[in-house]
Amino acid sequence: ITSLKNRVNTLESNVSNLENNKVNKTQSFSGDLNTCKTTGFYYASGASQNIPANGYSYYVTVLALNNDYVLQQAVRVTTTLANMKMQQRQCYNGTWTAWQEV
Repeated sequence: ITSLKNRVNTLESNVSNLENNKVNKTQSFSGDLNTCKTTGFYYASGASQNIPANGYSYYVTVLALNNDYVLQQAVRVTTTLANMKMQQRQCYNGTWTAWQEV
């Protein structure tokens, strides 16, 4: 019985660790994308600053090592695949590059 209790405790601990380290669902974002430096998935409204093109909303994926080394990939939200564009940029040593179409 002690062995079974230990296994259950280990399983509970592993589940808790997975829950704490999971990637969160898409989060709404409105503001300056230059400040969005936390790894995750975001929906950036067309009113956000430093998006690839003003007036469009984007799904943005952020991969960050730290505040100085960040990759952002943005996909334009649209109803047709023909109008969908994917662009990306990086923050390298604290400086953002221009958006480039992928």
